[in-house]
Amino acid sequence: MQAKKQELERYSTSVNEILKLDTVKNSCMHMKVGFLGSSWASIFYGWGNLICLYYFNIISREFFLAATVGLYAWIGVAFWRDTKVYGYDSPLASMKELLSGS
Repeated sequence: MQAKKQELERYSTSVNEILKLDTVKNSCMHMKVGFLGSSWASIFYGWGNLICLYYFNIISREFFLAATVGLYAWIGVAFWRDTKVYGYDSPLASMKELLSGS
């Protein structure tokens, strides 16, 4: 009886470890989805608003160009920091991992 109890405890511990790893993996995937989603939203929604404001002469050309450079610099820094945090070789590795599902 004691041997069965120890085996059950060992099995229970290994299952809990697997569940913890799976939770960490899912958590990382959610962070990547959020990162990529906010990047896409910044590009399409933020830059789309800037294009409309520039098109209707609400902002100057200089402001539009400065905001465009600032937006792409921010996205570049975000991809660079994401690369550093996850230890990837390429800034686009997290997007590749997200799309391939691995």
